[in-house]
Amino acid sequence: MTKKYDVIIVGAGPAGSTTARAAAENGLKVLMIDKDSFAGENTACAGGLAPFIPANYRLKKDVIMRYIDGAVLVARGKIIQNAKVDFKFSKPAATTRRIYFDRHLADIAVEKGAEYMGKTLAKEVRGNEVHTTKGVFKAKVIVGADGPSSIVAKAMGHPPWKPEELALAVAYEVSMPNEEIEERFGNSIWLYFDKELIQHGYAWVFPGNNMLNVGLACMQTHLNGKNLQKLTDRFMKQENINGKILTFKGGALPMCGPRKYTAKGNMLIVGDAAGHTGPAIGEGIRYAMKMGEVAGRCCASHVKLGAPLENYDREWRKKYYWMYRVEKWGQKFEFFAERANLVPIGLKLLSLNPFRHDASWWTEI
Repeated sequence: MTKKYDVIIVGAGPAGSTTARAAAENGLKVLMIDKDSFAGENTACAGGLAPFIPANYRLKKDVIMRYIDGAVLVARGKIIQNAKVDFKFSKPAATTRRIYFDRHLADIAVEKGAEYMGKTLAKEVRGNEVHTTKGVFKAKVIVGADGPSSIVAKAMGHPPWKPEELALAVAYEVSMPNEEIEERFGNSIWLYFDKELIQHGYAWVFPGNNMLNVGLACMQTHLNGKNLQKLTDRFMKQENINGKILTFKGGALPMCGPRKYTAKGNMLIVGDAAGHTGPAIGEGIRYAMKMGEVAGRCCASHVKLGAPLENYDREWRKKYYWMYRVEKWGQKFEFFAERANLVPIGLKLLSLNPFRHDASWWTEI
């Protein structure tokens, strides 16, 4: 017998789990499925959490790896070899390991009443049915939180992302004693812009608890046949990061902004499936959780009150689309500045600013 739900959510990352929690809190019968045995098992990510997340979610102690009070931007070029500027946040951000963070969000959704089913691959969506490796499930609303290759987005009529719309990213988790982390990196996240290493991309070092998250992201069409893992190895050697490798993961993320529509019929998409990724540096967790909250509420309004599911599309665009527009302009400026070799010069000028470099704007959104 086919099991029936109010909402089925495909994917249990931050977008899926936040949607599931919000829908379950509003009294809906929710099923969340994921292809992995548990959420976050195979997610490539730097693990940065914007300030509103630790402030508004009851995160367990072991989910937060380190509280972050600023960001250091480093740029290298031919004219200026090494330019660096240090920004301070007005509210603490944090770093996490996705293997802990995603599982924690899924646990919260389950506590609120959602059902979680791991090791369940969604193969196809037909009308109100989700066909999986564990059978067929029916729902009034089907939510795609299943990443860039979303089968729900496909069922809604969206084409695959084009190569020029995607970035590729790889990330290592590398052991390093906290004493060395504090001496070398402090409580800041570090972003490196090095045209000699990679074009239209950047490297990062995010400090955690006795470990670093080190990675590199680049627009897919600008790799020019280079191996992203080998480039990251080169970066770590350059920065003298040589601890024990704990994990290595890779993946793709859309960098062109949101899909033209994110709700259609009885389906909606959220997170990477919808293009809810910041085009400037690929930040995704913050956007995924904000859109997930909107999605969960709109699912409840649709099921209980008959409100159009398209309200989801209108609501998130009204509240948050300006953020994507700002980041898109930031992305265009990044590309221009990189081509003109202006990134190191710009950071050098910023470093000469006698006033405090304040990134409070980032902590407020």
